[in-house]
Amino acid sequence: MASLSVLIPVYNCNAYRLVTDLLAQKGWAMWERWEIVVADDASTDGACREANQKIAALPHCRYLLLERNKGRAAIRNYLVSVATTDYVLLIDGDMTLVSADFIQNYARHSAQVVYGGYCAIAPSKNNLRYRCEVAALARQGVMQRRKHPYWHFHTCNYFIQRALALQIPLDESYTGYGYEDVAYGKALQQAGIPVAHIDNPVGFCLFEDNATFLDKTDAALHTLCQHYEELTDYVALIGMHRKLRGLHVDTLAALGYRCFGKRLRARLCCHAPLLLFQAYKLMYFSYLYSTKVWRDPIS
Repeated sequence: MASLSVLIPVYNCNAYRLVTDLLAQKGWAMWERWEIVVADDASTDGACREANQKIAALPHCRYLLLERNKGRAAIRNYLVSVATTDYVLLIDGDMTLVSADFIQNYARHSAQVVYGGYCAIAPSKNNLRYRCEVAALARQGVMQRRKHPYWHFHTCNYFIQRALALQIPLDESYTGYGYEDVAYGKALQQAGIPVAHIDNPVGFCLFEDNATFLDKTDAALHTLCQHYEELTDYVALIGMHRKLRGLHVDTLAALGYRCFGKRLRARLCCHAPLLLFQAYKLMYFSYLYSTKVWRDPIS
């Protein structure tokens, strides 16, 4: 029998309920030894830190509080380094469990890397993040994910051999928000490591308000611009931008953001079509790219 560490990075979120729900799961007997390790990446929210510190008193659990923020990629690599088992299962701290068989479903798989997916749970259809996730999930069912296993990989819920995770860590040059999971999918493909996709989701139910989500979107687009060349074949938005550049109209998209960006953001903070959100992303990304001194040639 193999051993398992469930690794949970947290930053300004309360993971206590997630941990207690994990402890109540079926399937732990299928592992020779197991543990749950929560690493708090220097949260600034005192209430969340206080709630998470209670995890240390739970059976099979470790709670680690970092003094300095490592970032989304580095905190996951750190968790893998402190694990003591054959396999690790990484789950985002703001997720929730939707199945009593969650752990058991992973125990049945012997693949080196398994991605279980996620589902969106929210009360308000006016929330922009929720509507974006629902639209994305409609294109990312397990059958669709299996057709493009490296494009549809996310770090919110994946199972991997610890030795492989140590050999191929997440790229810590992704210090900003977003796209470290896309880069990891690419790294696994380049290494020839198969990614098995199963229907074993966690639930995504904590959705920020529209203005905060737009701030995160802007931050993610900064990250994407910084890693433009290496993610060209893995992110649809880069593909669209390259088409605009090929037609020599990318500067018009950038101008559109300069002229209408603030108005678009205000509209998106209310209820607006998702098509408008996609247009905003393309215009803002074009604006960001136009401010960079580096430009790779169109082939």
